[in-house]
Amino acid sequence: MNLTPEALGLGPFFDRVRDAVIAVEAETGRIVAWNVGAEMLFGHAAAEITGRPLALVLPGLPLEPVDSPRPVAALARSGRTVDAEITVDPLSAPGHGAPLLLVVARPAPMPGGADRVLAGQPSLFAELINHLPAGMAYYGPDLRVRLANPEYARIFNRPLDQVIGKHVLEIFGEPGRVLEAVLGRIFETGEALHSFNLGGTYMYGGQVYDGVWDVTRNPIFGPDGRVEGVVVLMRDVTERAHLNAELERRSEELAEQKALTERIIQNAPVMIAYIDRDLIYRWNNPIHSRVFGIAPEALIGRSVFDVLPPAALARTVAHYHKVLETRRPDHLQGVPFGAVNGTLTYWDVDYVPVLDEDGTADGILVLAIDASDRLETERLHAAQIDQLRQVDRLKDQFLSILSHELRTPLNAILGFASILDDEIAGELTDSQHHYIDKILGGTEVLLALINDLLDMSRIQAGKFSLLPAPMALGDAIRQTTGHLAALIERKRHTLVADVPADLPVLVADEQRVVQVLVNLVGNAIKFTHEGGTIRVTAEVVGDDPEPCLRVAVVDTGIGISPADQARLFQPFTQLDDSNTRAVGGTGLGLSIAKALVEAHGGRIGVESEAGRGSTFWFTLPFSPFTNEP
Repeated sequence: MNLTPEALGLGPFFDRVRDAVIAVEAETGRIVAWNVGAEMLFGHAAAEITGRPLALVLPGLPLEPVDSPRPVAALARSGRTVDAEITVDPLSAPGHGAPLLLVVARPAPMPGGADRVLAGQPSLFAELINHLPAGMAYYGPDLRVRLANPEYARIFNRPLDQVIGKHVLEIFGEPGRVLEAVLGRIFETGEALHSFNLGGTYMYGGQVYDGVWDVTRNPIFGPDGRVEGVVVLMRDVTERAHLNAELERRSEELAEQKALTERIIQNAPVMIAYIDRDLIYRWNNPIHSRVFGIAPEALIGRSVFDVLPPAALARTVAHYHKVLETRRPDHLQGVPFGAVNGTLTYWDVDYVPVLDEDGTADGILVLAIDASDRLETERLHAAQIDQLRQVDRLKDQFLSILSHELRTPLNAILGFASILDDEIAGELTDSQHHYIDKILGGTEVLLALINDLLDMSRIQAGKFSLLPAPMALGDAIRQTTGHLAALIERKRHTLVADVPADLPVLVADEQRVVQVLVNLVGNAIKFTHEGGTIRVTAEVVGDDPEPCLRVAVVDTGIGISPADQARLFQPFTQLDDSNTRAVGGTGLGLSIAKALVEAHGGRIGVESEAGRGSTFWFTLPFSPFTNEP
């Protein structure tokens, strides 16, 4: 039967006292009540010990009253012996028929002096000391170690027998001077001194050790009240000290980085502000204050509705809400803002959401860069581009007008010179025919140059168009040969046309194809030394469904360097050498040919090596194309 404290008449006393309080039946020795103090002293829980004999913990104890404290050897649940003092008194419990005894037990007091504390058979206290994770030693009045636990010896990397009997300076070396003075003061005053860091270097066996310790010193008093020894408790905190030093160093670095970051932010040529989700200003940098004309301390805590200009308020607040809701950054360019001095400026603004651990937007980081100078530069640049375009249009108009105006008198000169050369107006001498041939040749050259200028102006003005129709490439080559027959004969060249008879019909503007061929073959004639060979080839290339016709003009002329090839198809470009200057021209022929070929949907290019001749080629698709240049 397990009786309650109230049934025993003990009330709250039973579980509040630190002593072990046990109620047992006087006749049987059976335990009927067991308090918390008994659990702490003997290790048994009340539920497991109640109803069992008292002899389990107090073997050999007579079941009779004991008036004065009697020392006994109690037995703990772990099997170890517990030195205790007990008293036994009769106990009256009206609810319990059998007579009861009240047993009160407490740990036996330790005799004074550390020698006596740790001497004799190992007790629980001695076991605890030997297993402490801290070093403990007992110093006598001569400041030599009388007793020590294994951890104390381990701190100094010595066997325990090399610590016992050693003077404090023999153990610590020079750093022990501090501890020597402290121990001397404790023996004089009896005052306990608490933890401090003792660090330094000590030697043992010729090896140097560095360490930092937390040290606590407590006096041990003898029966006469005098200090007869000092217990020193040491914990090796070297690693912790190193960690603290590293933490301190890292803290200093972080403080420096923080200070640097703050200086950068404070001096950055960017407006920076933080606004919480309620649209309240929580922080801003100096440039933001200067632009808004509000000191930082006056801005913090104010709503954007009280700060932003009315003209920008609705637009800006809409962006704030968008960023908070979507949790995505927003970027605006060229946002106008009227500064406090009345100046209108323009800003590139980034709104960046600041998210918490749950991904919720806590606020917005606003970063704005003054874009006024950039926008002004862009405006001036756009104005210059418009002006250049206007100049280009005027140039095209001038070339078109000039070409038309020059063609009329040139046609008249060409017509009347032809009449004279045909002797319609009368017979001419050989020398007169020679002069007229010169007039006709110069006029044709000048007319060709004017035609090139007129074509280029039309192409650049977007007024150029094609007239596609089915055509045979062979016919175009024959027309080309007819146009250039006199030039070929004059330079004694051989022109070879290698064109298969079964080529598919090509849909293209035949006049423009002839113009391209005349330009390419004419250049080959001009830049090939007398007696050279020029070949015109044609073949179908590419697979279905989009094959095309590839035409190539191959010469044995002077060739072109790779550097010059990159410039060939640009308008008004001529290669800067004596051969080019000798044949003349506007430098428009190849650029016009390129525009004509690309207008058909084809491509044009060159393969050449200086001194080894050139191959100019172009392709034309067989498939229909749009009638656009």
